[in-house]
Amino acid sequence: MRKSLLALLLVAASGLAQAAVQLKDGHPDRYTVVKGDTLWD
Repeated sequence: MRKSLLALLLVAASGLAQAAVQLKDGHPDRYTVVKGDTLWD
């Protein structure tokens, strides 16, 4: 019973987290990381 309840809560929480994502207009559909990339700098 506890495992079922925990699984249900995790599924519900993951759905809420996905709904909160907002992207700016003009965002790329794909991005390929290359050597020397400064995306995270």
